[in-house]
Amino acid sequence: MLCVMQSQGKIVLKVYKTDITLALLAVLPAGISLGLDLLQSNDYFWFQRSGALMVLFGVLLDFNQNQYQKTQESTGVKINGIPAIIGSSMPLARKRIQVFSIALAVLGTFIWGYGDIPFKNA
Repeated sequence: MLCVMQSQGKIVLKVYKTDITLALLAVLPAGISLGLDLLQSNDYFWFQRSGALMVLFGVLLDFNQNQYQKTQESTGVKINGIPAIIGSSMPLARKRIQVFSIALAVLGTFIWGYGDIPFKNA
């Protein structure tokens, strides 16, 4: 999520603030709610509910990546009206974030559907 770039002999860290914020909003509630469910026995199943938040923020993170890619295509060089920048020219960090966002949505769906099972009283 951090991209190191060299500019005029200085190393500049470019932080993807929106991406980091969305990733934290997806992961932190799941971790906190897992801890709550492990420490307290109640019928609220906070961990299961956090799966919905993980899906939401995973989808928002993916949407953010798609917006970035559309912006790059629309502002890039065009040859005969076709963007010269193709998906393979996307920075590696952006590709990893996109894969991470899809993984968040899949994992969040699994937690949302089955996250209560380990905490149900038999």
